[in-house]
Amino acid sequence: MGKYSYTSTFDNNSQDIEIEDASEFYSAINRSTLTHQLSDTRPYVYWTLEIYDKANGIKGGGGLGVLAADTRRVAEKLEVPFVVVTPFYRSESHQSITDMSQTEYSETASPQDYGFEYIDEVSVKTAGFPDASLSIFQKTLGSTQFITISEPNFGQLYESDGSGDHRLYQQVALGFGGYQALKRVGVKPAVIQLNETATIFAAIARLDELCANGMN
Repeated sequence: MGKYSYTSTFDNNSQDIEIEDASEFYSAINRSTLTHQLSDTRPYVYWTLEIYDKANGIKGGGGLGVLAADTRRVAEKLEVPFVVVTPFYRSESHQSITDMSQTEYSETASPQDYGFEYIDEVSVKTAGFPDASLSIFQKTLGSTQFITISEPNFGQLYESDGSGDHRLYQQVALGFGGYQALKRVGVKPAVIQLNETATIFAAIARLDELCANGMN
């Protein structure tokens, strides 16, 4: 049976019915890029501010983090080319209770502690502030990859209140820094999924590039 055919059983008679090759249609309307298939260089890219993957040192215990981790694991199981773009938080707060007394403390971690490979540096430019230098780290798990951005002062997940300047910095860094990181490692997304509004700056980074290249 051909790639673009299926078996029908009308009137109890089986027959192969040819289905139009969609790539021919897209080519005819000069939209051949719509037929790109997922591959190592054209993967499904998933932006998220958190992902609950403790084994790989990635923080995020809320619903968004659990969803992101499950999505990556399913992609790996199905051997789907899949890239997660997310921060690596180098600090995490904990609480302990001893003899009815609660103590808060912080733990620090480095991407290299969890087998991430250092790739390069990218910078995020903002008017009136020094450029923020971000380190890119990469780790491959089957058909999936983590591409993380981080720097010593990036802070913890959900540091400060939701409308604070530092939270905004984290979101801008993930969007613009993560977009630069993809280009630095040679990944051109076939599909981009943004996990909630905290990742919207990735779309703005893409739009910024298109406008800079002459898109009206």
